[in-house]
Amino acid sequence: MTDQRSDADRLRKVVRRATFYAYGLWAITIITAVGGAALIAWLLTRSGLPFLETWIVIVVVVLVPSLLRLVWRAVRERTRHRREP
Repeated sequence: MTDQRSDADRLRKVVRRATFYAYGLWAITIITAVGGAALIAWLLTRSGLPFLETWIVIVVVVLVPSLLRLVWRAVRERTRHRREP
């Protein structure tokens, strides 16, 4: 009985650590995308484009499709789990 309990505790720790790493990687990815967009917008200011508007457009073009895909997958997974008995 205690062996099963310790296995369950170890599994919880592993899942918690994996979740922490996944959220950390997600945050680093978002920061990198926003920073990269700022760099590209800054480079494009030399050609006469305004920085802020260019930066916003690049961030939207880079992040919104990925976020929509993520939301779409999550909704699809939830509806799939609700259908299964």
